[in-house]
This record gives sequence, C-alpha cells and structure tokens, in this order.
Amino acid sequence: MPRHDSFYQPKPQNGGFLFEVNPLILEIVLWNDAEILDERPEFAILNHPNRVAEICKQLFFNDVAEVDFQSIPGWVPTDRIESDCGGSNIVARSRYELAVSLSAEEGRNFKKAISSQFRRRLKFIVKKCVLAFESYNFGLTKIDGLDDAGRLRWRVVDARLDVTDTVKMPIN
Repeated sequence: MPRHDSFYQPKPQNGGFLFEVNPLILEIVLWNDAEILDERPEFAILNHPNRVAEICKQLFFNDVAEVDFQSIPGWVPTDRIESDCGGSNIVARSRYELAVSLSAEEGRNFKKAISSQFRRRLKFIVKKCVLAFESYNFGLTKIDGLDDAGRLRWRVVDARLDVTDTVKMPIN
C-alpha cells in the first residue's frame, strides 16, 4: 500500500536526529565547509552531517538561517534573505541524520574554524549564493547538476532562446 508523504515520517536508522537543509542554506554551508576543509583538512574526519549542523547553527547566530519546525526540522533562510533571492525552494531539501555527536573539544575547535571562516568570507558567500538563486528565479540560469563538493552547478540560459518562454516569476 503506498504511503502518503504527509502521514509518513521516516525514522532515523541509527536512532539519531533527522534534520533538513533548504537548498540556499545548503549552498552556503557546503561552500563554507569546503573552504574550512581546504584550510584545516584535519576536520575532514568529522562526520559530514555534524559539520553541516554546526555550520547551520553558526548561520543562525549570524542572522542567515533559522529553524523551520515541521515534522522534520529544517534550516531555512531568514525572511530577508529569502526575499532577496526571490525564493529558494528550487530543489528538494537535503536530509541529514545526526547519529554521532562531536566531542566537546572537536566541537569547540570546529566552531573556532567556522568563526574564522565567517569573519573572512560569510558576507561574500551569502551574497554570491543569493544572486545565483535570484538569477535562477528570473530564468537567467539553469541547474546543471552538482559539483564535486555537492553544490549546485549553474549554467547560463542560452541567449538565443526566447527569454519570455523561460522566465520564472519570483516567488515573493
């Protein structure tokens, strides 16, 4: 018998905590994560969902993300950022499971690395990601898969096409 999505809540496989990440927030998270790992490769041993969750928490404290409390909690952009890009729900949310927690020392060290990264690059990364989503919403770009870090790969819409056929109306 098929399950109706609104009645089906998947259970974590290992008794962990499920959470979802909005596509725009995930772009921001993955970009920052990649730059942190480039500078501090020792953090690659940390579980990927833990790194995502820690970066999302710090985005919350920097007024970039907030928690959307639904059947599965999700990190979403603040209203201001959502409005700036014209809507960020262009692909499905990514789902993560926190099954293993970070030790206090690992968490403290990773938070320091996130803070350092955010001081240097957060405003630039947020602006670039918001502009990418805005250009998609206006029909100027298309999604052309994922890069090796899991971020969306953008392709400019062919200018020879009739742009009025491909323009999407902004959500807001």
